[in-house]
Amino acid sequence: MSVNTFIGIKKKKSLLSKIYKKYQIAKNNVACVGDDINDLEILKQVNFSATSKDRVSIIIKKSDYVCKSNGVEGVLREVTDLIISCQKLN
Repeated sequence: MSVNTFIGIKKKKSLLSKIYKKYQIAKNNVACVGDDINDLEILKQVNFSATSKDRVSIIIKKSDYVCKSNGVEGVLREVTDLIISCQKLN
C-alpha cells in the first residue's frame, strides 16, 4: 500500500487526475480527507471521502465517513486505522 499526502494544493481536481495517471490507479483505490467547501468537488471524485466532525455541514453531508475527532485531533490517524481495518476484512 502506498500513501501520499498533499497539503496546500490549490487545483485539487487537476492534481487528482495526475495522481490517477501517474500511479495508474482507479478511483476505487483513492481516499480523501476534506475539511472545507474547496474540497467538495474532490470528495465526489474519490471512492472514499472523510472529514472531521467539526467541519461545515455540506462537507459532512457529502462525506462517506465523519470522524469522531476534530480536525487537528487525530483525523488522519482515525481514517488510516479505518482503512487498514477494512483491508484486513478483505
